[in-house]
Amino acid sequence: MSILSKNNNNICGYVDDDWQCIQGAFEQNFIDGLDIGASLSIYHHGKCVVDLYGGWIDFEKKAQPYISDTLQLVFSTSKGILSAAVALCVERGWLEYDAAITKYWPEFGANGKEMITIEDLLAHRAGLPYINRSVTTDEACDWSKMISLLIDEKPHWIPGSTHGYHGHTTGYIAGELIHRVDPQHRSFGQFVREEIDSEYYVGLPDKTTDQRVAPLYEIPTETKETDSQAEQTLTCSGALPLNQPTMIYNKSRIHRAQLPAVNGITNARSLARIYSRLIGDVYENGTVIKRLLNEKTLLQAIQNITPNGELDQTLYGIPTGFSKGGFQIYGDAFQIFGDSVFGHTGYGGSCAFAYPPYELAYAYVCNQLNPLSLTVDIRTTRILRIIEEQNWFPILTFDQHGILYNSHLSQPGHTSASTVTIPHTSSSVRTHDFRLYPNSRAAHEYNAIQIDNIASSMFHAPKTSQAIDSFKLLAYSESTFRSASFPIIWLDSKGDVHWNYAAQYETLNYLLEKQFPQEKVSTCLSRQLFILEQWPMGFFSRHHCFIEHFGQTLYSPSMTILLPRRFATSNAAPEDVTKEGTVRYFQSISLCSSHITHPDLKALHDQLRSTGSGSSAIKVINHVHELLERDETKIRFKYSREIWKFGYEHVPHRRWLFDRDRNETKKSLTYHSPIPLLINHSNEHIYYDQSPSFDPSKWIPRNVPQAWPTDVLPGTSKIMTVQDKIFTSFLRYMFLLFFSPLAPRIQTSAKLLAHYWSEHLSSKYHQPYKEALSKMAVMFIRRGDKMPEDSFWRKHKQWRNISMYVKGIVNEEERRHMKYTTVFVMTDDPSVMRSIINYAQTGLRTSQKDEPYAREHLHGRDILYNVFAPQSCVDPLVRVGFDQFLADVQFVTEHASLVVGHTDSNVGRYLEEIIYVNRQHNPNVQTLTHVINAPDTLE
Repeated sequence: MSILSKNNNNICGYVDDDWQCIQGAFEQNFIDGLDIGASLSIYHHGKCVVDLYGGWIDFEKKAQPYISDTLQLVFSTSKGILSAAVALCVERGWLEYDAAITKYWPEFGANGKEMITIEDLLAHRAGLPYINRSVTTDEACDWSKMISLLIDEKPHWIPGSTHGYHGHTTGYIAGELIHRVDPQHRSFGQFVREEIDSEYYVGLPDKTTDQRVAPLYEIPTETKETDSQAEQTLTCSGALPLNQPTMIYNKSRIHRAQLPAVNGITNARSLARIYSRLIGDVYENGTVIKRLLNEKTLLQAIQNITPNGELDQTLYGIPTGFSKGGFQIYGDAFQIFGDSVFGHTGYGGSCAFAYPPYELAYAYVCNQLNPLSLTVDIRTTRILRIIEEQNWFPILTFDQHGILYNSHLSQPGHTSASTVTIPHTSSSVRTHDFRLYPNSRAAHEYNAIQIDNIASSMFHAPKTSQAIDSFKLLAYSESTFRSASFPIIWLDSKGDVHWNYAAQYETLNYLLEKQFPQEKVSTCLSRQLFILEQWPMGFFSRHHCFIEHFGQTLYSPSMTILLPRRFATSNAAPEDVTKEGTVRYFQSISLCSSHITHPDLKALHDQLRSTGSGSSAIKVINHVHELLERDETKIRFKYSREIWKFGYEHVPHRRWLFDRDRNETKKSLTYHSPIPLLINHSNEHIYYDQSPSFDPSKWIPRNVPQAWPTDVLPGTSKIMTVQDKIFTSFLRYMFLLFFSPLAPRIQTSAKLLAHYWSEHLSSKYHQPYKEALSKMAVMFIRRGDKMPEDSFWRKHKQWRNISMYVKGIVNEEERRHMKYTTVFVMTDDPSVMRSIINYAQTGLRTSQKDEPYAREHLHGRDILYNVFAPQSCVDPLVRVGFDQFLADVQFVTEHASLVVGHTDSNVGRYLEEIIYVNRQHNPNVQTLTHVINAPDTLE
């Protein structure tokens, strides 16, 4: 529908009916004084669904409206179109990303530049961020002069060794390459207008076009010290300063010049259309405009080649990230949706990108510049937040037979034939899912899928028939301990920590009450909050580190809030569409952490975004005793980055739970009690086997933390007692249990996976449905980038072969006098999966002689895998989604009789701990009962 604003912001344009929510966010930018004139365009499924423009070209008089025909200089957003132009040349066979520039331009190789490749240049790794002498404005506008200077320039670092933002130089060099390989030898500006989009200009052709350009206005800011390298690269060695009272980029001679990296002049509609054509066909005015790149070229162009955590050498040390083709990609400096996004931002606030999973292209251009905006500008993040809040995330869909056949994105205008939504099953059992509120993600998931309640088993405390006097010291007895009516933990002679139901029930309820008091979101706006910032590495590393970090918060009555960060691993984040990080996958993380998406917590969200670490509202915790200080009425947030520095062996909960006089202790001991009371553990129900065969001084917990505490409460020692280690091991197990319930969609996928294979096997062998998975072993074979974590690799510089994992299964069969009839395979190596299937099918009856042990002992067994994500095992080019990887973990946790893997990896360690913690109350269960390390030999 057409838009015509009724207020003085002059908002006009078109918005599709499904996208009406965007107009208000766009208009709010003007109401808040963030914009003078701007345009916004969004393409979805190749069609323009939003085309808005408004405000004014002239700031003071507001006599000249900003209209659909208005053009805008977009600074470094131009680099995205530069990347698109090079990609088009790659598509046509004129250029190759991994080829040296000298292949097409021999003179460029002077002074040590002969090995610089096109991908080095585009990904800002060429070592040429600026020219190492002053450059005048006239020189910057003289193409031949700049080409001559760049031929003479020496790299500032070894090309390819690191990256640093090349503010202007990439444009000249890439533009010259295109000019040389183009059969017509067109200038860059002419090439782009004729081959990509006629409304994208680099070098305006005439005065009439120049009159359409809106002048730029810079928001006044305090002058700050600048980094000399950043200033050099951003100003083209002084030729084009950004801080002049009269913006040099408003000059006609700059508009007429060819500056491909910085002076693209266009509008949002043109930019969005270009990005839409990069990922698919575009439909306009009844015609089809064919896509610019095929899928193979696009995948090359957007492939990340910036190492995780590598800091930009020229742009203030920001962790920027660039693709092989020069696009900005998802990361700390370009936090838009998730992996697969590609595009570029520009100085002051412009932005354009495409997000292939949504088939969405977006562009925003503006004439009011925010000079502090070095990443994605607030004007764009506001609009993207509205898009994210529309609940466009994967939904499970089923065919008429009730079989899951596809996952799609629930998006405006998206329909899928023959799909049936599973009805919601409500539960009266109290849950600790912070997202079960009307507008939450999990509420939508629960409304779309059926799942058994996940809280009942965790919080179930069966009544005991044995009343034991809690004031008495008990003799070591596992049967007595298990049946006690009060909390007890103990360590057995095999080195495993055990606990009774009372300890588990009371600890989980304590965590529930602390994290979700009265289950009211408004509580988060009134209580002191303890901020924990996520570890930036992989999923299970984050999970373990969060458990380490979370224990500190039990010294304080404050509630915990998790500040999520994206995954640092490239293949785990495509589903992370709202940047919720770990929060998105677990149900049990603090209610307050829903500030990211919950509408009632917008005030908390805004406060967290605007409050710096130096604010009086934040206390940064550097020493463990600061956790005990009485500051709830004065300090809004406590904040800690010290993941491993502080132990939690003396939290008040220990005495509330295990002191023999616990009922009286609960009345007298508080979070702010004197330290001597907190550290007095002389009278508690924490036991260990004192038989001569067991030496507790040499005992190390199975779930040992990454590091022992280095800062402890006064009066205690860094050398922990056996009881200290037992308690902290128990508490870590409880954290693991409390934070392990996965999101509804993941648990449902795991249940569907179990249903699929149970149906298949029960039909194949005519056995009861419930027994189909009763003899299932698992082989977890993780390779990829995990060499440093694997003990076998560290010793032998190669992976265990498949036979060693099979040997682990055979050894357990001999020990248990049984046969595992099915083997579920989790692997990130498709060749491993293919080999295992082949061995099971052919055995030794083949001319192939590789891995005879595996062939012999796998033959005849049923090989199972995640049928809803078979690409994880078959196609190396398409990686399994992280939801489905976690569905594998959930499936294994619930059904595996044995897991053979490498427990020195984080995933292997997690499987060992989570299976044990869920089955610990069963008779004769040890941590090594169900999860074992693959042997190192076949002997």
